[in-house]
Amino acid sequence: MPNLLIIAQESNELAELHSGLIRNGFGCSIIPHGNGFAKEIIARRPNLVIVEMDGYSANTEIEELMQSMKRRSIALVATSVLMISSPDPTMTGNWC
Repeated sequence: MPNLLIIAQESNELAELHSGLIRNGFGCSIIPHGNGFAKEIIARRPNLVIVEMDGYSANTEIEELMQSMKRRSIALVATSVLMISSPDPTMTGNWC
């Protein structure tokens, strides 16, 4: 099972995304931004890390994380907004 890790601030939309991913067979963990998240990511060994960057400026920890993930061949996606709803308003249902 693919193992995803999302680094973001908690919200209802994020909880919905988490539930949708689990329902569709993904392992998914969520951790908040903060001190030490780079070490937690390495310990969890995800296949993909999604980092919500809204209001969060790149710092030494992010740079450290990127280098560590590169050495371990872990994919990283940095996004400015974690979008949960369908990108097309005519589509219905949960697209997760």
